[in-house]
Amino acid sequence: MRSTVRSFVVGCVAVATVGLFACTFISQKSDGGACGSNDDCKSKICATGYCGGSSCKSNGDCESGWTCHYDDGILGFGSSQRCLSPCNQCANGTLCPKGSSPDGPCIDPRPHVTIDQPAHGEGGTLQIPLGRPITFHATATSPTNATITFEWIAGPQSAKGDTATFTFTSKNGISVVQVMAVDDTGQTATDSIPVTICAPTDPGCPP
Repeated sequence: MRSTVRSFVVGCVAVATVGLFACTFISQKSDGGACGSNDDCKSKICATGYCGGSSCKSNGDCESGWTCHYDDGILGFGSSQRCLSPCNQCANGTLCPKGSSPDGPCIDPRPHVTIDQPAHGEGGTLQIPLGRPITFHATATSPTNATITFEWIAGPQSAKGDTATFTFTSKNGISVVQVMAVDDTGQTATDSIPVTICAPTDPGCPP
């Protein structure tokens, strides 16, 4: 088992004016430690306020009591072998799925949502012609099999449901289309697409 003692990284910076080195101790926390950002954790994963999800090949690579599981993304850390806390010591914001054994993994109960239409490419900006209706569609999953509803915001416009159609009559006031997935326990998740509203005569504007 790996020790739960925090590791310390020493960073030294030369101070040219005095010819000395200034050293700072940076504490990185093990799985289960409270965190405010990914940089606080040895695993580089801070979820629901706690470090977790260290890479592993077996239970022996994990903190005492934690177990090594394959996470396909539903558990909240991304697809790979990860150390996860057992159900008898779930961190704040995570929970044990119904029917799980005490040594089963805790899960992040928040839904996962993706805008899958129109095609826009990961990180790409979608150009939308003025006055043309455009339909958006989102899909979502819930690790707890909760019922999910969808809420859309596109500048001053809004809509509900997994499909929403918007028509933009001005270039101003919108730079992103966002959908929020809300499950019946109040857990939420969002996804968004950056957009640019263009006139038909603008370079690159879709015909």
